[in-house]
Amino acid sequence: MIIKKSIQETTGTDENVAQSFKQNIFFDVAEAATLPFAFEVPIYTTVGGTKDYYGQNPNAIFTSLVKPFIRFDFSKNTTSFGPNVYIKHDIYRVSWDVFKRAKEKFLIDSEESISTEKITTEIIEELDEATGVISKKTINRTNNEVNNITKNFKNKDGFGNTTPGIGSAPISTEELMSVLQNQLDEPLYSITASTTGITTNIYDLQIDQFIKKFGDFKTELFQDRDQFIIDTNFIFDIQLTPGLTDLQTIEEDGSITNQVYNSTVRGETSSEEMVIDKGEFQGLNFKGGDYFSFFEVPDKPIFEYPTPTGQTNTFTPEIFWSNGENADSYVVQVNYNTGDTGFTGTVFTYIVPKSDDYKEVANSKTKNTTSEFSADKTIRKYQLSLKTNKNLLYRVGNVKELQNLFDVKQSVVTFSDTYSLSTQVEPIKTFVYTESDSKYSREISGLVTPNSLDSESPLSEYSLSGLVSGSTVTGATMQLVYPNSSFVTTTTSTIGEFTFNDLEEGTYTLNTMYRGYALDSRPVIINSDTSLFIEIEINWDNNYDIWATKENDIIKY
Repeated sequence: MIIKKSIQETTGTDENVAQSFKQNIFFDVAEAATLPFAFEVPIYTTVGGTKDYYGQNPNAIFTSLVKPFIRFDFSKNTTSFGPNVYIKHDIYRVSWDVFKRAKEKFLIDSEESISTEKITTEIIEELDEATGVISKKTINRTNNEVNNITKNFKNKDGFGNTTPGIGSAPISTEELMSVLQNQLDEPLYSITASTTGITTNIYDLQIDQFIKKFGDFKTELFQDRDQFIIDTNFIFDIQLTPGLTDLQTIEEDGSITNQVYNSTVRGETSSEEMVIDKGEFQGLNFKGGDYFSFFEVPDKPIFEYPTPTGQTNTFTPEIFWSNGENADSYVVQVNYNTGDTGFTGTVFTYIVPKSDDYKEVANSKTKNTTSEFSADKTIRKYQLSLKTNKNLLYRVGNVKELQNLFDVKQSVVTFSDTYSLSTQVEPIKTFVYTESDSKYSREISGLVTPNSLDSESPLSEYSLSGLVSGSTVTGATMQLVYPNSSFVTTTTSTIGEFTFNDLEEGTYTLNTMYRGYALDSRPVIINSDTSLFIEIEINWDNNYDIWATKENDIIKY
């Protein structure tokens, strides 16, 4: 504002007790109004991270094999971008050591709560000395021994990470929740970028592995099973009333100071404050940004001897693997379509827990001319139950798991190499029987073959049939090559018909051979009963043939 002038009026003197005011100062100020200001916030969707906090979104998981990034796809109001507009990303991190400790504390509190509810029932006898009568009385006692649970939370977890704000003394659930809330309130790191570099509707935020604040050494931002929220907002200039360039102010001591009027102030959008309303951590507040978790990938499993491959004489082989100590559990997958090497179709999955029931310890020795090294190796094992007379692929995976802030399970799997296997020829129902014995029935139970195994039996699944046509064909040789390169042969009937039975699903090769005719070779995909019509052609490769000759395009027999 501009101060035009001041008017001073005085009534009475300093010594006059009747005066109303010693001095009044009035300022004649030019009137001015600030027009309303509107900033059109750019509208966008993101890929990488999620705002569907309670949904199943694999894009909310990043691994150590790639630098985490979030892609912003702007769809509206991009005209707001300019040299004085910035994108600000506040990065909030919930560290795994604090989060893990809180979940352990929830588990102990839950067990303690159950324990305090345990009641011991005791029957005591009392003697009435006057009458000599012995009476019995039932007393319920609280089991205090169960309640004496020692809680000892150390300063470092199993990964050697120090928990910020937590010492070695016992800590309550409320204190842990307070530490988590502080991590969700205070951003660990902020990134500000100018919008002048956004020339298309796509903007990628790539986050570096290391961060550094002024006055601190660099630290690693991403650690195994940490969780992140990226809160994105826009910083922009607000224009106030134009034309007001300078002003004067009167200080407390009466002096007048010249100042420069600034018609531009900074504004910033803000995200919605949200509350976790499901799971163990309900009640915690967080900014409504994009959420993701970070995993260091599990080690790759290594198959150990003996590894079942090729043709086996059983349908229940046992597999062994190592290099799985940093996994939380294991998964074994079986695929009966040998052409599906990516395991994208029908896959049978078996969950193997990380327990001593599936564990062995073996001694491994390495020796050369100058030294010898010996170490124990932990080996996991699992016995497969497979369909008989099948060609199959199998693999095993190490699994890392996280049940996150929003009570959603997330996991990352590293699979081993894939091995192929052929199980024994006999149908599984030849070996497997069931028995149901009930004490509420008069019948004597016995072993029976269950009907459910018929759908699993490889026998009589699909058939391939057809007709071979040719001018003189009476008994062509038909060769069917299986997906595992084995084959069977048959001959056509006198009218050219053929049939192959007991075929499983897969891609086969059918070769049709007859003397004097060109070989007909074609792939055949079997996923149902299939019928073909095959017309073979006379072989014209030779000018002279035992059965026919070709002269001037005239066939002579």
